[in-house]
Amino acid sequence: NILFDFFKTSKSYSVLLEKHLELNQGINKKDINYIVNAIKGIFRKKSILEANINKYSRIKIQKIDLHTLILLYMGTFELIFCDSVPSYATINTIVNLSKYKKGKSSKFINAILRQIDNSNIDTINIKDLSIKYSYPKWILEKMNIQYKENTTISIIENDSNIPPIWIRINGLKTNSNEVSKILHENSIEFYQDQYLDNYYKIKNFDNNNVVK
Repeated sequence: NILFDFFKTSKSYSVLLEKHLELNQGINKKDINYIVNAIKGIFRKKSILEANINKYSRIKIQKIDLHTLILLYMGTFELIFCDSVPSYATINTIVNLSKYKKGKSSKFINAILRQIDNSNIDTINIKDLSIKYSYPKWILEKMNIQYKENTTISIIENDSNIPPIWIRINGLKTNSNEVSKILHENSIEFYQDQYLDNYYKIKNFDNNNVVK
């Protein structure tokens, strides 16, 4: 529903997320984390998802109705990028959801997802940078004028990665020793910035944990 509203209205993602979470207050924190990560992943990998869908769909992606397309985005994203979710579970869930949201599309969705599962286009095999990194071609063309190709690739690779979490310690309320103790007690891996003593970069953090 969040994805549908986003592509239908182009409203702010954060506003839509807040709206739908208010309407569905029974969702637990673990599921909310998954929803947020999946939606952001679909935004980041949209061009790759569309390349896979186009490979097996006889209908041009522009002609696929929005509900069906979003279900295909969701299924394709899980099949390619979510190793923790078994393929059969992804396909069954999306097909069942399609019967609820868009009944006539269930066979179409099932056929495409099964073909993607058997032979998907992954990021390694994509040579077109605009698809591989979901970048508009006009931006890449402008970057290639100013930079060498290796520099352009380095910039867009870093820009496409999930940003790390940084902590700035407020010296008026606590200190580095106290923060370090809290992080250790919660099994959160981190390291201190080499130039700024009051900045910690989080190396490994389970979003389902509640910091004590």
